[in-house]
Amino acid sequence: MLTIVMAGKLTLSGQQNTIRGRIMDSSSQEPVKFAHIENYSAHRTAITDTNGWFRLQANPGDTLVFSAIGYYYSKAIVTDLLLDQEVTPVFELHQRIYEIEEAVIYVPGTYSEFRQDFIGLDIADSREEVLKQELTSIAAIEGKKAYEEAIDKGELKPPSGFPILSADEKARLRLKRHLEREEILSLINEKYNVDLVKEITGLTDEDEVMSFMLFCNFDVQYLLEVNPPDLMQVIAEKYEVFKSIKTG
Repeated sequence: MLTIVMAGKLTLSGQQNTIRGRIMDSSSQEPVKFAHIENYSAHRTAITDTNGWFRLQANPGDTLVFSAIGYYYSKAIVTDLLLDQEVTPVFELHQRIYEIEEAVIYVPGTYSEFRQDFIGLDIADSREEVLKQELTSIAAIEGKKAYEEAIDKGELKPPSGFPILSADEKARLRLKRHLEREEILSLINEKYNVDLVKEITGLTDEDEVMSFMLFCNFDVQYLLEVNPPDLMQVIAEKYEVFKSIKTG
């Protein structure tokens, strides 16, 4: 559920058809930071700052979708009143209670140990990889059938033995798998890294940063698929939980 409150007069400069609003907690009246706003009609997105403010281009009739961790998803239809630059729209989000069984804090190690553990993680196959594997299996079955039919018809001679990989071929396969894993780590590092965590949390101590990153315990597949704005929001929310556990 979303409540829209029209607050006092505000003079703005900038483009027309731009909403500058604020998202607040309906209970505490505190700003909701790092909330996600999507103009579903125009395929534009924005994120609130630490004071709950955002700016987003929109036209009358567009649908806005609001979301934030710990709150119910909500939407609003853009009207001329919302686009009136003399009126400040305040959007109130209603809290959502989540059941959390327990929090586990891992003992941090060095960055090298963290990276080695990360490399050793099992990475679940994506939908594209599963489809590729299924197509490969089908192709192998059909190819075997055609091969056997050709032998039965006398078009081919039966093989004298099965191919055995040499030591060099096995080494190349191991290197290929290693490079693929390194590529995955590189893609993840572009989204999720120490500098980003420091910027969002304000942490400066390397050990504390690594302790928090281990606490987050993000799934590899999630890091590959998540949008950077959504990841920033989740990191900020997890840091609030991390701080409350440390001080509690």
